Amino acid sequence: MKVFNRSDLIKWIVNGITEQNYIEKFEELKTLGFLKKEANIMLDDKGIYHINTYSFETVEKLKEALNNIIDSKFNGRQDAEIKKLKENMLIGTEFTFRRKTYGFSINDLEMEEETENVRNAIDDIDRWMNLICETGKNGKRHPLWDEQMLGPGKEIYPSRNKNDINKLRTEGNKNKCENKILYSNDEGEKFWVNFSLDSNCIELQTKPVPTEFYENNIIWLQEDLFGNALAISNRELYPNQKPDTGGGGHITIDLAASFGDNAIGLRNFIILYHMFSKFNDSVLGECQDSDNAPFMYEIDEIEDFRRVIEEFDAGDNNMSRLLNIMNYNVYTKSTPNLRETLERTILKPSSVRDREIAGVLPHYQAINLENMECGSLSRFELRRFNAQMSIQELINELEVIIGLIYAANHEWRIPVDFLDYGEDKF
Repeated sequence: MKVFNRSDLIKWIVNGITEQNYIEKFEELKTLGFLKKEANIMLDDKGIYHINTYSFETVEKLKEALNNIIDSKFNGRQDAEIKKLKENMLIGTEFTFRRKTYGFSINDLEMEEETENVRNAIDDIDRWMNLICETGKNGKRHPLWDEQMLGPGKEIYPSRNKNDINKLRTEGNKNKCENKILYSNDEGEKFWVNFSLDSNCIELQTKPVPTEFYENNIIWLQEDLFGNALAISNRELYPNQKPDTGGGGHITIDLAASFGDNAIGLRNFIILYHMFSKFNDSVLGECQDSDNAPFMYEIDEIEDFRRVIEEFDAGDNNMSRLLNIMNYNVYTKSTPNLRETLERTILKPSSVRDREIAGVLPHYQAINLENMECGSLSRFELRRFNAQMSIQELINELEVIIGLIYAANHEWRIPVDFLDYGEDKF
């Protein structure tokens, strides 16, 4: 699995330096803030490269020196900053599971009278939650990792409201129905998992928690959410990684701890995310769900995105402004005129009817910014992931996402031409 962070980004540019493009690459290093703007490079008539007062006999020696500077500059600091993101950035997940016999649509979930398939799926949820809660307050409890003690802290126990399953059976819109298991101790709630239905699958939404929560509590999370699904179904209920028959593994990231008000950082992240998805061994490109979560280059939105970035870079570095023009002109395509969009104050159309009138493009793309607002509760969604087969698979994906967020989150603007880069230029 390839993880890509800020030092990798800079090394990628350095390692791409040749005798033909050294001036272009030097300017890219300035753009990323690795070299000072006043730094100059020249090649003399003897074939020697000069950067200010330093001289290098070959391109290879120039690259070696620059890579040594990168290692020195990022040594230790990068790991500390990535660890901080793991500790503070809240991650929300959607785990999806299905049996081969499931077959129901969103419309089926809205019907007052359940179909047999819907009823069977709700029965699975009931058994699953019961099995988890058998290890609760009166039985086996789960150790909850204590960061200060660097070991197990006060145990937590899972519990449920039995009445919730009746709401799931009787209410329409079952894919939105609240049916939670709460993990608590005498200090209060520590974690929750909501069980609901979506098209052809059972969907589990989790309380947004830091990546370190998953790393430190992987054993009991794996047992409750994955092991027990197999246990109650004779090993027939499991994540289905086929996008046409199973659900996806969507991940949400909180804006406050990832980018805060740094709109340039989010701008950079969108560029890197789409670029890195094209790399052969990137987890960002494994999922084939181009219908429900397409990348911009799969639906001819790249040129609109370039235009949006050019307009954004020419104006104020305001997060609301970036979200506004991205949603209107790339993700929902709700208005045909970019200049008009920049003057609008609302973030998105006020109703579904507005979208129909505007003739919007599908808003569920690989990155979903549609419901973002500036503030502590704002989140963006990354949708192009297969249903995770384990907690460890989720952790592996988060390693890549966090690396990209760290690479993107600075005040320098990553060139939009990086959208065209692929494995051959890394």
